[in-house]
Amino acid sequence: MTSPILGLPEWEQGQSQPNVPMTEAIRGVEAVAQITVLSVGENSPPMNPVNGDCHIAGIDPIGFWTGGRNKLLLFNNGWKFFAPREGWRATNSVNGYSYEFKSGKWVHTTYPEDNILTGNYEVLTNHLGNILTRS
Repeated sequence: MTSPILGLPEWEQGQSQPNVPMTEAIRGVEAVAQITVLSVGENSPPMNPVNGDCHIAGIDPIGFWTGGRNKLLLFNNGWKFFAPREGWRATNSVNGYSYEFKSGKWVHTTYPEDNILTGNYEVLTNHLGNILTRS
C-alpha cells in the first residue's frame, strides 16, 4: 500500500522488517518537503548520480528516467519517481530559478536577481528589466 498524497510506502500491521518501507518513506519526504533540484527539463539522467540528488525530468526522458515525464526524480541507490501535485514548488540550486507545478507542467515563478551596490543603494534588476532600489 502507498500513502494517498505522496505515494509513499506504508507497512501493514505485523509486517516483518517495517524499517524497509519506513526508510524509503523518509527518503521520499526528504525529496518533497523542500524541493531543491540540480536540473529541470533534462531528459537524460546524469552519469554519476549521488544519493540525495534530485532532478525534474523533461517531457521525453530516456534511460533510467524512462516513464518519469515531468516527475521529481530522487537518486537513492537507484531512481525513485514522485508525481508532482498542483502547486508543488522547487528551486534549482544550480541557477537559482524557482518553479511551480501548474496545469501539468513546471513553470518559472522567479528568476535570480542581479544586485549592484551603488552609493548607499542596492540596485536590483530582474528578468523583466525592472529596476528596484533598496537603501
